Amino acid sequence: MEFEFGGQAANDLIDGDTLKLSWTDGDLTPDPSRIPLPQGMTKFPVSGGIWIGTKGSILKPYTVRPFVMPESSFPAEKYPKGFGRQDHYHDWVDAILQNGKSCADFAHAARLTETVLLGTLAEHAPGQWLEWDRSSMTVPHRPELNAHIKRPYRNGWQVEGLG
Repeated sequence: MEFEFGGQAANDLIDGDTLKLSWTDGDLTPDPSRIPLPQGMTKFPVSGGIWIGTKGSILKPYTVRPFVMPESSFPAEKYPKGFGRQDHYHDWVDAILQNGKSCADFAHAARLTETVLLGTLAEHAPGQWLEWDRSSMTVPHRPELNAHIKRPYRNGWQVEGLG
């Protein structure tokens, strides 16, 4: 599945006017001819992420440190040491207990969830390009898909401002 972000997502941290995201799942893996694996790794991890930039890429397997590649351009000794194990479950509980902010608070998680749910919506229009209007929460050029976005609440369960 391919996503393309423009506007606010396209900022001075990316090269160009858009940010492209490819999502693979299950048995699908990235093309190994486009993304070299770090030394000692023979296949892509089961879970993780890959960021491809103009000067290199970052492979971040789940629960393992990130690898910046090509490794010859980014020596391993530059990777910071001494980080303790981190996970978003404990981070969330710690934020509650310490009256702080989680690394994946709802403002961040809502946008991430919106993107993932758009992937699910796209399954109703295989092979077609969908444009998402974030402000109206609709697919303007495919109004029949908008019925999958919100459903009416049953009588007695309506919440003002929702649905």
